[in-house]
Amino acid sequence: MDKATIASEWIDFVGKDMAPKAPAEQVSEMKKAFYAGIASGLKLGLLRTKETNLAEMREYILSEDRRRATAKGVTK
Repeated sequence: MDKATIASEWIDFVGKDMAPKAPAEQVSEMKKAFYAGIASGLKLGLLRTKETNLAEMREYILSEDRRRATAKGVTK
């Protein structure tokens, strides 16, 4: 298995998640968002521990699940 690079991840993302005929402006904006996400992840990886980041992600997911359930009128 080849080692993934940021550029190869972008190519994979485009192939899987973008419409083949997406307008150039959409591709450009998605690329900005993609690289901003990578930069954010790298920064967090350097500033915080893996465990701290995972705990925050789990809390966010749980919060989002609760918010969606509330929006649908389902209580947990």
